[in-house]
Amino acid sequence: MAPGCRWCLLVCCVQVCCSGAAGVSAFNTAYINVSFIPPDSNRTLWRREEMGLYGIESPTYTVSGAVYLSDPVHACANDTQFERPASSAPWIALVQRGGGCTFTHKINAAARAGASAAVIYNDGSDNR
Repeated sequence: MAPGCRWCLLVCCVQVCCSGAAGVSAFNTAYINVSFIPPDSNRTLWRREEMGLYGIESPTYTVSGAVYLSDPVHACANDTQFERPASSAPWIALVQRGGGCTFTHKINAAARAGASAAVIYNDGSDNR
């Protein structure tokens, strides 16, 4: 994350019925609100979109907090860190897709570090 850029993310997952592919009977989607202050301005920008697709076993509850990027970005290393201030405030892990490990591995790395939630993103893709 760029220095001087602050992020706040609200994730609300809602279970939605789906018919079709691979025998899936339901999936979870998320309405995500992102507010941020770009380093080159003094304005808070907001984006709210329905994005993300999650398996049936994904927990569905609202979380909010500051967002911190994993280091390394794929969170596949056993010593993955999240550069964040030492505080008890809830926070959300931001992890890049890929890198040769499973989503479960990435989520577990975030959980071990104390994250309230993990967002796994596609880098350089419009596929949210």
